[in-house]
Amino acid sequence: MAVKIFKTLGCVVLSAVITCTCFSTLAMADSHEHTFVEGICECGKYEVPFLTRIPIKEKYAKAIEETGVLETLDYTTPLYGIDESTEIEKHLQVYLPYGYDESNQYNVMYIMHGGGESEYYWLNDEPVYEGTKAMGKTTRAVIDNMIADGKMEPTIFVAPTYVTNDADGNDVTLSDMSGFAQEFRNVIVPFVESKYATYCNGDVSEGNLIATRDHRGFAGFSNGSRCAANGVFMRNLDLVSWFGFYSGPDPSMGGEGGATYEDACAAIERFSPDLDINYIYNGDGTSDFALEGHQTFAYGLLESMPDRFQNGKNWCWICFKGGSHAY
Repeated sequence: MAVKIFKTLGCVVLSAVITCTCFSTLAMADSHEHTFVEGICECGKYEVPFLTRIPIKEKYAKAIEETGVLETLDYTTPLYGIDESTEIEKHLQVYLPYGYDESNQYNVMYIMHGGGESEYYWLNDEPVYEGTKAMGKTTRAVIDNMIADGKMEPTIFVAPTYVTNDADGNDVTLSDMSGFAQEFRNVIVPFVESKYATYCNGDVSEGNLIATRDHRGFAGFSNGSRCAANGVFMRNLDLVSWFGFYSGPDPSMGGEGGATYEDACAAIERFSPDLDINYIYNGDGTSDFALEGHQTFAYGLLESMPDRFQNGKNWCWICFKGGSHAY
């Protein structure tokens, strides 16, 4: 199970770092025979291949016949964080893998967009690049190809938005993500996972959502990464055990409410000192304005809780040379 969801995170990673053509971790020299202990060599090289290279080829960005189905769903949610007595209509997108079968069980990967974008960005609008060359239309093509090639098991992807509307219909981004945290827990996850064939098997009671957290991941870019940290990691850790942070989180990003590693450590202790976190992927670039804040957050977790996080086992730091603040 770990490897399967790990590959799912890797698929999203391909899209998160598409603007970079070279990379570094700690030290990537191949001048000696690597000895891996808990997933990492003493030179800094990671044992898992997708962590040490971008295995994207032109064919991964091209449409294939075995393509998944994209659905846009409408749902109603209380106006959390503003006026919970008011309900509003929102939308999210769901990718169902090719050959989706109601009799199966699928892991679910939730992916959050960055600032100024919407729930339609990840699976509709985002082009796939190699350097500056646009190779294909969307992340969806990469997902299709990786599933077809057996690099990832068929997985459901869900793209919501942290942007909400006030009573007058104006877009509002909640600075501390507390509103989205409630919407994610009380509305989005139960709504999606009662409709599709997930490991919940139709039972979306809180107890069963907690029991199936190993089959649920959440990743985000930029402000979406801050949402992943502040809205999900800190407030819904009992529902999610796999995380991807792309170009963030930077505690200073987006005004007040940015999650610090101290906040994250406190959240772990608050939920349960024995609650497993299966993996945290941290991807950034050397030219990213959020690099310093993200690095402080990521290494703060690693160094503050060595009994919970081990580099190469359930935590990694990938810094792409020349990578900017980009998907």
